[in-house]
Amino acid sequence: MVEKISEKLISKNVDFLISEFKNLYSDLYDEAEQFVNISLRDYLTIYQKKYSKIKTLLHGNTPLNLYDVYYHVNIEAQNSSSKKAKMVNTKSVKNIFKIASKITIIGDAGSGKSTLVKHLFLNSLKEKIGIPILIELRYFNQSNDNLITYLKKEISNTELVVNTEILERYLNKGKFIFFLDGYDELNSEIVQKVIKDLNSFIRKYNSNNFILTSRPYTNVEMLSDFYNFEICDLNKKDVKNFVRLQLKEEIDLAEKIVTSIQENKNKKFIGGFLKNPLLLSLYILTFQSNSSIPDKKYIFYRRVINALFLEHDSKTKLGYRREKKSKLSQEEFEEVLKRFSFLSYFSGHFIFTEDYMFETFNSIRGKLNNIKFTNRNLIDDLLLSVAIWTEDGGKYSFAHRSIQEYFATLFISGLNEKNKKSVYNKIMNNRDYSERENLISLCKEMDLIHFTKFLHIPALKKIDSYLNKETSSLLENYLRFLFNSFSLYYDLNNGVIRSLSHNANDFAMRIDEILSEGIISQHGNFILNFYREKDDNNEFKFIKCKGIKELIEKKSSNRKKSENGEVLIKIEYVLNYFDTDEINKNAHKFNAYISERIEKLEFFVETSEQSDSSLLSMI
Repeated sequence: MVEKISEKLISKNVDFLISEFKNLYSDLYDEAEQFVNISLRDYLTIYQKKYSKIKTLLHGNTPLNLYDVYYHVNIEAQNSSSKKAKMVNTKSVKNIFKIASKITIIGDAGSGKSTLVKHLFLNSLKEKIGIPILIELRYFNQSNDNLITYLKKEISNTELVVNTEILERYLNKGKFIFFLDGYDELNSEIVQKVIKDLNSFIRKYNSNNFILTSRPYTNVEMLSDFYNFEICDLNKKDVKNFVRLQLKEEIDLAEKIVTSIQENKNKKFIGGFLKNPLLLSLYILTFQSNSSIPDKKYIFYRRVINALFLEHDSKTKLGYRREKKSKLSQEEFEEVLKRFSFLSYFSGHFIFTEDYMFETFNSIRGKLNNIKFTNRNLIDDLLLSVAIWTEDGGKYSFAHRSIQEYFATLFISGLNEKNKKSVYNKIMNNRDYSERENLISLCKEMDLIHFTKFLHIPALKKIDSYLNKETSSLLENYLRFLFNSFSLYYDLNNGVIRSLSHNANDFAMRIDEILSEGIISQHGNFILNFYREKDDNNEFKFIKCKGIKELIEKKSSNRKKSENGEVLIKIEYVLNYFDTDEINKNAHKFNAYISERIEKLEFFVETSEQSDSSLLSMI
């Protein structure tokens, strides 16, 4: 059934909020009533319309009603021993907030995080449980404000014109739902500050609800106040229903696709790719030209690019091929897009202004003497003829960020060995790039030997060097590799530790992305489970370690009672508390694992290069 939020429903929501809130503002009743009845109504109407529409790869740049194509996904508790029991149906946002008021939702590229957030925003209106505020965190990269100021400005800038006192009362009463989308898109140099600001905001306005989304390998799961959930893979039933929903006007085609999936002999690759809504959409898009299911992710992208260039409009307009204003061939388009994607990705641009696009295209055109185009015609083609880009309010982006990552990887894979080494070295050492897991996995598929030689092995060797520094013990090196410090929220009024978290070693976070195995996160979680363990009285055992409580109280002694109670403890102060047989054993196992991996990968590179050389000698 198609879900739509009508003006009538918005009116009911506003009336409900007025009746619920009017008793809070007897001294500011006129302003408060105007806020709810005018500003709030305008806000809900504008953003309901905005988030009720969606553009998809399958349907080009045609705006569709969200619920005409949205397929409900489930989320499940991360690292749960009984995931089935912890699975949550997201059709209603109330199901999520029954678990906790603060949730992280983690999902791979194309798993549907942002679309899920739009649905939850709309559903929160339908369920009348608060005022939803959706913040796309990538825009915070360009802000000079701290997160608290930024969030308040975003509330004010969403048509909710309200004086400071009314806003403070709403926040203190917990009347907002904050959807913070795209934690992985924050620039790395501001992540720790954002975490600190977010923790402060949540503790000050603890009664509100929060949902934070991210791709994996960002350490977002370490936010101490949040319950961590992952988007569930599509199962066999989901795959069939998803296909039928997307092609409800083309029933015969939908059934052919469902049959091809059910009868495919390469079952393990179906589980690996078609469980993801984006990749399943790509399979649907390219089915008529190639119904086989590949064993590599990049092949899906290759096919969808071909489909967008060569078959756009072909399903509904037989024999028609839309004119391309730029007159570029597909190969020429790709030469431009490879360079544009490489430059934009590594400069952290995922949404493009016209000024940025014109400047970058001018630079590219100067280096491609044989390819002639005008910027305006090229942009029009990317939006309309090819439909690989979308536009929203004068801002442009790829139809999905992963396509930008695919073209950037395509450019890297075509470089000579010297330049590949330079790029992989920058990926290794530069802190400024946002989440790279998908790009790194594509590099591994498309350029395995050089990826292994210039990124994977050097990353492991950096860990090996760090762990085996002779100036300190393996245990100390192991702990320092995983953590910079620990944070405790110390209730100064009651002398009680309310929550515990940690600040990860930035180097370890970057290495974890490169390895894409989660091995470092697993070791960090093992330590934190020890660190956060509670006794029968629900008190943290860590606090009972000799001397630790005195250390915390000493660091807190100069704080005023009204100040934030967060205490930062450097790793050197607590090393002795982790000197246990079990943690020492894990440190030695981790060290041995790294050494074995280096040896195996070096053998792989050596034999691969020898094989290539022997082939060359045959000609």
